[in-house]
Amino acid sequence: MLFHELLFQVFEISKIPVSDIEDVGDVVELEVDEVVFILKNISTDTEDALEYLCDFGEPPKARREEILARLLELNSLMPMLNPPFFAIHIDNGHVVLRGKCVISGMGPLDLLNNLAACVPQAKEWKESHYLWETEPGQTSPDSGRTISDPGRAIPARANVERWMGKGPNDQTGQ
Repeated sequence: MLFHELLFQVFEISKIPVSDIEDVGDVVELEVDEVVFILKNISTDTEDALEYLCDFGEPPKARREEILARLLELNSLMPMLNPPFFAIHIDNGHVVLRGKCVISGMGPLDLLNNLAACVPQAKEWKESHYLWETEPGQTSPDSGRTISDPGRAIPARANVERWMGKGPNDQTGQ
């Protein structure tokens, strides 16, 4: 029930009309600063949690294979313990950042702020797909590292870490 109560409070703060807590289902779509999130209730008897999918959008057809390879590289940078990870949404083919958020003790502003932490990366990805057009020897606009192979830039580890625990969930429930 915590999932529904938390979302009901989020809707109240966000001025989203909902007449009753029972109107909030177990799968909810929520937009934060023009980025769509899908929130799913995955609570169990021992843990109140939600799964979030931050919709990064459809990967472009041109260079699709290369773009998806970059996302797999990013997944390999994520820590092993319950990290968010990139995936392809099975229903619409969009790239999503998918993760778990322990919601015990979390207030509505906490949830909204955690989701909002993903927004800049989702917007950046929609513009660049993390494949900046660089020449060998140029500096990556994100990592500050010199690019030895054009188009091989991936976001800096600091951004990956920000998505993880400093983003939608620290995975420790704290």
